Formats: sequence, structure tokens, C-alpha cells
Amino acid sequence: MAKKVSKTEHHEQPEKNTKKSMSAAGRIKLLILFGVMIYAIITIINQQAILSDQQNKRDTLLAQEQQLKNDIEYYTDELEYIGSDKYIIKEAKERLGWLFGDEKKYVELPADDPGASEQPTVTDTPESDTSAASDSQEDIPVTDLTGDD
Repeated sequence: MAKKVSKTEHHEQPEKNTKKSMSAAGRIKLLILFGVMIYAIITIINQQAILSDQQNKRDTLLAQEQQLKNDIEYYTDELEYIGSDKYIIKEAKERLGWLFGDEKKYVELPADDPGASEQPTVTDTPESDTSAASDSQEDIPVTDLTGDD
């Protein structure tokens, strides 16, 4: 008996070769896909690091902006205060040693001074003031700031 070769047997052999060759092509496709996936993951991680850095910079700038707003508000209030009568009176008393007619100035002597007493000294003139402002200006008369002459 002669062996008959069926068409299916004859075609199976080349199909196995094509499956192997497709398997190699599939492997190449899989390798390319794997490379693209790794590239995408690395890119996403890098982008996340950049976004985190930018968020930190943004937070720092917002904090600086808030600090500058606070400074502007402080200096605006300070400017308004400087023009007020309250400020002028305070500076006249502190820097120039001026007093209102009914005020008395108390001067405390340093504790290490041998002539110092326990009680503050009452003076009517700013000449005995120990502040730096009175040292630079001698013989400043007591001035009545009430405006009543």
C-alpha cells in the first residue's frame, strides 16, 4: 500500500515553521512593547518628580507673597500712625524729653551706681534723663504739649 500523503500533513509542516517565525515576530513585538512600557513608566516617574518640585516652589512663592502682603499692611499702618498726633506726642516725650504741664518724669538710676536709691527720682525737667536722646541734646526745656500758654 502506498502511503497517501494528505494535504493536511503536508501543510502542517509549513504552519509549524510559520508559527515559529510568528513566534519570533511576536517576541520582537513583545520586546518593543515592553521597552515602550518601561520608557512610559520612567517618563511618568520623572514627570511626577518635576511636578513635586514645581509644587514646592509654588508653595514657597505663596508663602513669600503672604509675607509681603503682611509687610505691606504693617508698613501702611505704620505710615498712618506716624502722621497721627499720638505718634508725635510719643516721639516728643521719648526723644526730646518733653512733658505735659501736669506730668512728672521718673528717672531710675542703675543698680550698680553707688548713689542709686531704691525709689525712683522725680524730676520736672528732662535734663536728668539718662537716655541717649537727652545726652545728645543738652539743656532741653520742658515744654507744655497741651497748647495752653
